[in-house]
Amino acid sequence: FQKFVNRFIPEASFFNQQKGWQGYKSHYVINLYGQNIGILAYGNQQNKPYLSLTGKACLEIEQSHDWGTVARVIAIFFDYKLSRVDLKLDFFFKEVGHEYLKNAYKEGKFKLTKARQNPKFDPREPQNGMGEYVGRTLYIGSREGGKFFRGYEKGHEQFGKLPELAQEQFKHSFRTGNIKIDEKFNAPEGASLIDWYRMEVEYKAIDRTLPITILIERDNYFAGSYPICAEVLPMANPLRPKTLPNNLDIEEALMFKHMGDQYGNFLYSMLSKGMNPIEAVNKILEGHWQHSQRYLKAGGCKDIEYLDKEKINPANWIYTPPGAK
Repeated sequence: FQKFVNRFIPEASFFNQQKGWQGYKSHYVINLYGQNIGILAYGNQQNKPYLSLTGKACLEIEQSHDWGTVARVIAIFFDYKLSRVDLKLDFFFKEVGHEYLKNAYKEGKFKLTKARQNPKFDPREPQNGMGEYVGRTLYIGSREGGKFFRGYEKGHEQFGKLPELAQEQFKHSFRTGNIKIDEKFNAPEGASLIDWYRMEVEYKAIDRTLPITILIERDNYFAGSYPICAEVLPMANPLRPKTLPNNLDIEEALMFKHMGDQYGNFLYSMLSKGMNPIEAVNKILEGHWQHSQRYLKAGGCKDIEYLDKEKINPANWIYTPPGAK
């Protein structure tokens, strides 16, 4: 993996952190000119290393290499699995913006034909002391799912990072004098920093397989993610990663494993100190009286339209404390 990174980013350096990371025994931080651009980890249970590259790293690769070459190297030299790919599309002249995407959501343009309902909608609209919006963001879908959408005012984000004296200079352009937002980023002539908007689709290999061609046919896979993405890229040929067949038993076991891995120790501690298990379950369910969309998608609860807390009768629960006979 180090050779792979240096093949496409020759100046990248690797710094061993001498500690574990997210289930891996060891990991390196990949650095380029003082900026972290990725992580290389190794030593997990499957004995398979992990490589993550940031958008900055991808931008660096793109300056001198074709993504087709990158994909071929991966396919030939690695027993690989793509676990996450983010695709982004930038707009500079107000063709797409926050209100445009809010209206698109209301019109059902984030809902696929076979979907039961619109995905989760989470708009963030912060304001400054003058009541002006200062970088609005839209989150659509589930962060834990295999596909997630972000739309945000990228120009406002970058604008806020500038020194106060430079902000007014940059407001209506990307370049003023010798100052540049990003040496590697070439915005269209006449573009305004404050009008810069980004649509971003995050694909994860949770319920689908990410093909190596997603690195090459980026427009097509972006357009295939949601109807609105095909609308803003009318010349693309929409493609979607293949979804995996649902297996309810596997899904149930996986969900219980995730719950145990995340909170099993905490729950055991609460029960050990005398908390009633019914009280513990009610605390967990508080505010979550609805079905798991992931579980429904796997085929669970087909015969149940809804479930509310009145249908759960704690009096019927039988609990045997640990160690009891």
